[in-house]
Amino acid sequence: MDEITAAWIGVGGASAVGLVGWVLAGVSNGRAKKANKIAEGANQLAADALREARESNQIAQNANKLSEEANSIAHAQSLKQSDPSHVEWEAKWDKEASIAQVTNRGRDDALDTTILFKRGKVEELVRGADRISRGDHVAISFPEIPEQRTQHAREEEAIRVDPRYRGIIGVGLPFGGTMTFDVRWISEFGNPGQQTVKLYVS
Repeated sequence: MDEITAAWIGVGGASAVGLVGWVLAGVSNGRAKKANKIAEGANQLAADALREARESNQIAQNANKLSEEANSIAHAQSLKQSDPSHVEWEAKWDKEASIAQVTNRGRDDALDTTILFKRGKVEELVRGADRISRGDHVAISFPEIPEQRTQHAREEEAIRVDPRYRGIIGVGLPFGGTMTFDVRWISEFGNPGQQTVKLYVS
């Protein structure tokens, strides 16, 4: 074997080795890419699983919240139907101040209280405080009554001294009359209440 032939054989061997290396590198790259794709797919599956787990957790939380709200509503309805609250009204007349006081003598608070009454031939509506507790009251003033009382006294005196009315029954009647208060309110459990209170006003 001459030197030229030996040289060509060396070149050919080196080329073959290089070719084999190139082929092996290509195979390795292909496997690496495939492994990367598998890893990316696994990461995506993990991300999807995490998202679904979070969504399931949110659904469970929402379901628990709805259940709590339903239980709360059911409890409130149960209390509303039984309504153990106790509200009772009492009216008192302050003659000196000409004021009627309508007082809550019950155990519990009254909400959104209104009082309807007649002043002469006209009905009037008075609104109390948003919440009236035990012992609190609504004050209704009647500034016209002192003058009416004075006028009544003059008329009664004139009749009393008039000989035409001497001995007639009904002459000299005292001033005054019964006033009716229609009290309406809402209990702390949301139920409407109503009570009619009568008061002698003089």
